[in-house]
Amino acid sequence: MLKKIAYMIIFALLSSSALIASPVALKSDFIIKNTGNSWTAGEFGNEVGNANVDANESVGIHFYLLSRTERISKVKLQGLVTAIDMDNELEDLGDGEAFKKTIATLKIENNTTDGFLVGVNAGGAEDLHSNSNYVFTSSSSEDGEVSIPYHLNFDYTPANPDSGTQVGSMTDSLPNGTIYGTVKIDENRVYSVIIAKNIMTEPLKGELAIELEVANAEQLKFAGKYKATNRFAFIDL
Repeated sequence: MLKKIAYMIIFALLSSSALIASPVALKSDFIIKNTGNSWTAGEFGNEVGNANVDANESVGIHFYLLSRTERISKVKLQGLVTAIDMDNELEDLGDGEAFKKTIATLKIENNTTDGFLVGVNAGGAEDLHSNSNYVFTSSSSEDGEVSIPYHLNFDYTPANPDSGTQVGSMTDSLPNGTIYGTVKIDENRVYSVIIAKNIMTEPLKGELAIELEVANAEQLKFAGKYKATNRFAFIDL
């Protein structure tokens, strides 16, 4: 599907004194109406051929330029982490140091002028301020397990650092960062918009890194089996 078809129509009325090379004429009997001292409306035929231009006569020529650019709007998930071995991951952390780990990267390409959104749904929340947002939940509480809060941090890197291409409105962290609206999709789950890119001024290509952060990493050292669900949506506008 073509997103963009641009036509440029150029009309030229040439006098014999302005000709450098023989023009391609639409019709040898092209007529200029009511010229006076300046060119006015002309009648163009649709036959292309060579024409000789005599003194004090003229021909009209025209051509069009067609530009076609294929539509690109795609996202690719890579480097996804589905499990974390806390015994090894926490071994090198100092006292009071937060646990941080990049859990996925989204490769984004878009060349549609109206842009796109990227949203995240944490914990399957069906409303914006659900208690299931951004917490690890335990499968039991028999050993005194409690929910562990976490953050998601976001960092966008353009494919060509010298191009200056950047996303528009973007938050750097949730749940405490700025939310650029919400979108209900996926069985009416609420997705918080983390990137809002519209009125594109140039095509965009880059990577969005998603980092998991647990501020109080000591909580992860206690016994328990925890899980958290995060869903991401790429929405073409």
